[in-house]
Amino acid sequence: MRSNLNGSKIETLIQTGQGDSDRRDATKWCVGITVDVERKQIYWTQKGPDKAGKGRIFRTSTEIPNGQTAANRTDIEVLFDDLPEPIDLDLDLNNRMMYWTDRGDPPRGNTVNP
Repeated sequence: MRSNLNGSKIETLIQTGQGDSDRRDATKWCVGITVDVERKQIYWTQKGPDKAGKGRIFRTSTEIPNGQTAANRTDIEVLFDDLPEPIDLDLDLNNRMMYWTDRGDPPRGNTVNP
């Protein structure tokens, strides 16, 4: 979601689920988020269930395509999948690098990843 700094004009940009069953589905939980303001893109993690290897990192535009909604937009890209449990996310735009922490078990989890 986004809004003006005073809380006005609240807008949902991405909706990954709806209802109680989706609230219990960890594959739909948005956890870490970062924004590339210059390119007008949002990046986020969805960690998935504990120790399941179903974590993913996504990207999409800060603008919803015409005729689409936060729930049915078709411009969402999966950048990485089958990750242990990606949590926090950050961009180094000068070096065109993305970093995330992964809470899963070693050797792939419990790491900082470039």
